[in-house]
Amino acid sequence: MKTHVIVQDLSKLTTFADYKELADKIPADFDIALLLCNAGVSQFGGFMQAYEKTGDEDQINVNSLHPVYLNKALLPRMLQRSQKSGIINVSSVAHLTPVPGLALYDASKVFINYFTQAVAFELKADGTNIDMMEYSPSLVYTKLSLLRGGFFAISAEEAACQSLDDLGNTTYTNGPLKHAVRAWMMRTMIYYFQASIFKSQHKANKDFFTFQ
Repeated sequence: MKTHVIVQDLSKLTTFADYKELADKIPADFDIALLLCNAGVSQFGGFMQAYEKTGDEDQINVNSLHPVYLNKALLPRMLQRSQKSGIINVSSVAHLTPVPGLALYDASKVFINYFTQAVAFELKADGTNIDMMEYSPSLVYTKLSLLRGGFFAISAEEAACQSLDDLGNTTYTNGPLKHAVRAWMMRTMIYYFQASIFKSQHKANKDFFTFQ
């Protein structure tokens, strides 16, 4: 498999011109069959107290603007392919429930939900050979996740395999069955999840922030 590595701090890229410059670093003969926008930043805490470390701008730039600009910068090259191509924008079940303490993170995932569904419809309506899908998982074991264990948690490998299996069959997926169940529970018991997620996140982050 041919590879080309570009190391970049995505929180420093704030305009489409920045991403266009990044995309231009990819060799012209490099075949881009799949685009996975998986970068994310999360910070827990009250809106007025908790964003001193990561910053409001970092969460908005990485979680929301990054997929938009990277999609826009690479789509022209992917449209030139004669073979099927795919784009996966990673969201989160967090877009289903506005949780106190995760205001910007939740809002950024709602943004990805609307953006991906709209563009996926456009690509299909235009008759392109690109399948776009939003992958909206629950807890996955990554460096971003501070919580560990529990029935609903899955490995990064399982998340990757499930999202690839669903690509081309739908424009939205929660991945494995237990994440789909989790999403259904969050939709139907929204106020319960607001309180329970806030308490569990608060406990996991007790060393980071002090709430008055």
